[in-house]
Amino acid sequence: MKPRVVAAVRASKIPRATLEIAGIAGIAAAKRTAEWIPLCHSSPLTRIDVTATLCENGVELGSTVMATAQTGVEMETLVSG
Repeated sequence: MKPRVVAAVRASKIPRATLEIAGIAGIAAAKRTAEWIPLCHSSPLTRIDVTATLCENGVELGSTVMATAQTGVEMETLVSG
């Protein structure tokens, strides 16, 4: 992020809810991973956590995805975060 955007979020010129919206977008992305990545099958996801935290140089994104499937959900985690 450009420093002026980070400064605007810190100064509340841009609502912090913007970070929550980024998290919601990450959840939506994880749910649609199979549509976007060739040869990636759909997995029944049981939990998706996405965090967007304001840090010194921008926003730090983190994601955790869980499923009860026999395969991993690495691609969903990468797409969501």
